[in-house]
Amino acid sequence: MIRAADSGETRDMYTLALEMEERMGRYGAVIGVCRRAVLGVEPSVEAASDEQADIDLADEIREIVRAPAFRSLLSQCLWGFGPGVSANEILWDRSGRTWTPAGYAWRDPRWFRWGREDAHQLRLLSEEDPAEGTSLERGKWIVHAPSLRPGIPARGGLARPVAALYCLASWALTGWSGWLEVYGRPIRLGKYGPDASEEDKATLQQAVFGIGSDAAATIPESMAIELIEAARSSSSDAYERFMRWMDEQVSIIVLGQAATTQGTPGRLGSDDAQAEVRHDILRGDCEELAETLSRHLVKPCVDLNHGPQERYPRVVLRARDPEDVDALVRALRLLVPFGMEVETSVVRDRLGWPDPPEDADVLRAPERPGPAAARALAAASRPPEGLLEGLEARAADGWQPVMEPLLEPVRRLAAKASSYEEFLAGLPGLLGEMDSSELARALALATFQARGLGDASDEP
Repeated sequence: MIRAADSGETRDMYTLALEMEERMGRYGAVIGVCRRAVLGVEPSVEAASDEQADIDLADEIREIVRAPAFRSLLSQCLWGFGPGVSANEILWDRSGRTWTPAGYAWRDPRWFRWGREDAHQLRLLSEEDPAEGTSLERGKWIVHAPSLRPGIPARGGLARPVAALYCLASWALTGWSGWLEVYGRPIRLGKYGPDASEEDKATLQQAVFGIGSDAAATIPESMAIELIEAARSSSSDAYERFMRWMDEQVSIIVLGQAATTQGTPGRLGSDDAQAEVRHDILRGDCEELAETLSRHLVKPCVDLNHGPQERYPRVVLRARDPEDVDALVRALRLLVPFGMEVETSVVRDRLGWPDPPEDADVLRAPERPGPAAARALAAASRPPEGLLEGLEARAADGWQPVMEPLLEPVRRLAAKASSYEEFLAGLPGLLGEMDSSELARALALATFQARGLGDASDEP
């Protein structure tokens, strides 16, 4: 099948790709996780520029993206992960004055083949040309071919590297089932005496076989049935370890990391990130899908309704870590107050939020008081005239008794010193003799009184 797909004959390989998801539990589970990870990213539309004409085109595409059928289109495109291609037909609604997608129909990949002369051209097999197929009509098809590896699209798809593991798993499961059939239940041994007749022997044989299926049997009293448990073997553990190893390889191929084997389909492993797609793979899948939609859906919609344009809006699927938003907010909070200028539209695009309509009820920052209001608030918080001046006068009246314990050691040193140099040399040793307790008490009392009068500033 793989060799035939390399030459463009992909029908059998696409059949295998679709059936593998049903028959191989781990593969179906992890590829489902991969699809749901992309579906969890909210799509948005970005205008080609800030000109009004480009903004109007982007608004038209946003209406298409908001339609319920668009989410079905995303899911259908993601079915290309396995076979390597997903072809979806656009069902145009022409009942009005504009071309509008009424829906999107997923088509079986076995209806298509890649061209012999151009291996990147998908062709539709038809009655007119069932061997080579016909070219797809422009503006009618959305073809998503994930580029999981370089080269021709026929060699893409997750089913190709998983196919060998699928075959090995099938053979291993067959061998494991055969082992359990032989060694998984005890050997039933019937014993009869030398005088047993042919009828007795037939009865015993029927009873031995009946125990295996019915767990009950009736035999004559002179006969016996012995159950011999099979000897334990490491073969069962070897099969189980091999199956677990192949499950891990499938997880690595699809998710980019090995999930634990204790999970359930759709939720692998524990409740942490073990069950999630590696972020760089998720980001690449989102970018490829957005590029497909912009090229095969947005451009035909604009061209059919407005004619060819120099610039087109584009669909964006921006996968980001939850920490990215926190980091962006912290950066803006630190840099904007220092004069960094940032466009609001740029921030909205980074967050994936659309511009609000003019009449929308939006969240706003609290209004700051103007200059007149600020002066009024300052005047209202200022203490009455004369109170602080009186406090300063009362504090200055008793300064001499408070400063005396600090100045007395200096006077004694000055009287004892015979020169200016000797006086300076003795000053550092006076710290232990100075008593500053009275000064500290007076300053604390004055500060407390000033705060009580409303002077809450620490400025001198």
